[in-house]
Amino acid sequence: MLRLSHIMTRRAVLDERQNRDGSVAAISANTAQGVFPQDSALQASERRMIARIWRAAATRDKAALYQHHFATRVVPHLEAIDGFSGASLLRREVEGGTEMLALTLWQGLDSIRAFTGPDPDKAVVDPEAQAMLTAFDATAANYEVVVDIRQNVRGAVAAPQVERST
Repeated sequence: MLRLSHIMTRRAVLDERQNRDGSVAAISANTAQGVFPQDSALQASERRMIARIWRAAATRDKAALYQHHFATRVVPHLEAIDGFSGASLLRREVEGGTEMLALTLWQGLDSIRAFTGPDPDKAVVDPEAQAMLTAFDATAANYEVVVDIRQNVRGAVAAPQVERST
């Protein structure tokens, strides 16, 4: 598995070779070392749109059930929280099952805390959902949205038909 720190370090090396003046290389090198301008950025992230990403896995049949659960139970719960701005459930078939990624959008960390409690990184997975999943992250990753281009097209939220054997 490729780690983000490896990607950032590699990016810093590439930038150093590509930029003779050093300005971008210096920024990338600092980022690779985990040096970020934190004072104003952290305060701004309290107010800016946040994308929250959480991952899970399930068997193919249970993934369809989880998709229905997400659309009919999770989304209505989230819609009742002030500052919730939207949700998408992504899935892909892989060997041995289905990977899913839930992406929710929030008006800031305070809105996320209204969902998670004091720890905005804590995953919230009810027992019913846990029973449908073969694996899931105990935490979610929260990212500040810096570019947001969306079309006015909604994806299908209806649950898929699940074939049941008799």
